[in-house]
Amino acid sequence: MKVGELYGYTIEYNTSIQQFEAWKDGEITTSAPTQVEVEEFIKKLHEKGFKRIKAIQAKYEDVTIGEITSIKKTAGRYREIEVWFVSQDGARQKIYLTYVYEATPKNLEIAEKIRQLADKQKKVLEQIRELTEKLTDPITEKNIYKLAGLEG
Repeated sequence: MKVGELYGYTIEYNTSIQQFEAWKDGEITTSAPTQVEVEEFIKKLHEKGFKRIKAIQAKYEDVTIGEITSIKKTAGRYREIEVWFVSQDGARQKIYLTYVYEATPKNLEIAEKIRQLADKQKKVLEQIRELTEKLTDPITEKNIYKLAGLEG
C-alpha cells in the first residue's frame, strides 16, 4: 500500500512483512520497520549520492574483482544487505555481503594468489581425472562374489 513519495522513490507499506519499503525503477531500495527510517535512507542517498566501492568477491577459489554500485537494505527476517556488484568484465549481479572484501592493495595481492592456486588446483584435478580414467579392472555386481571367494 503506497504511503508516500520522496525524491522519486515510492514509499509503500508491505502488510505481509509489516515493513516500509522504498521503490525505484521496479526495485526495492530499502525497507525498515518505520517510515522514518526509510525516508532517512532515501535522504542520505539523495544528498550524498552513492560512492562506488572497489571490491573483491572471494568465494572459495572463485575470485572476482569489481565494484559495488548500489546498496539494497532489507529489513525482513534476517535484515540482510544486498549490493549490486559489477565485475571488471561488466557482469552485473545482486549479491549478499558474504565473501565481499575491500579491494585494498593487500587484498588484491591475496586475491591474485588465490587465483594462481585455483589455476594449479584445476590442473591437478584434470590430472586426477585423467589418471582415474586409466584405472582398470572395476569391481562390479558380476565379479564381486568371485573376488570375495564366494563363487565356485
